[in-house]
Amino acid sequence: MEKKKEETTDLQKKEKEKRIKKEIARLRKNWHEKGKQIDEVTKKMLDFAEPLIKNLAFMTVTMAELKDQINEEGCVVEYKNGENQYGTKKNPAVETYNAMFKNYTAAYKTLADMIPKPEEYEKRDDEVDEFDAFLSERDS
Repeated sequence: MEKKKEETTDLQKKEKEKRIKKEIARLRKNWHEKGKQIDEVTKKMLDFAEPLIKNLAFMTVTMAELKDQINEEGCVVEYKNGENQYGTKKNPAVETYNAMFKNYTAAYKTLADMIPKPEEYEKRDDEVDEFDAFLSERDS
């Protein structure tokens, strides 16, 4: 019986890891699509953002599991405390979900703010053009 439970837990862990990897790939793809251009600065920013992307992926998958648990059990659960003490309390999954959602929102905003905006690329290109013009003028 114990071995079967361990096998189920291992399968659940592997499935969760698979879903997390899929979410990491989705976030990376989103980064590239939003950044429009991939240059050295963008690549370095992506490397810098990698831990944040991995944490966001973990939170996304975990929150989906918590949401399923809340839908299945409800927001309020019954408890038995001792022999004759019964009652209801807020489902701990609700509190965990709410706390994680706040962290998720803050982390996602941080990641979104790190994605280079297209106008930043245009600004960089303009700066390079001005510099090239200066060099051309100087060398003539």
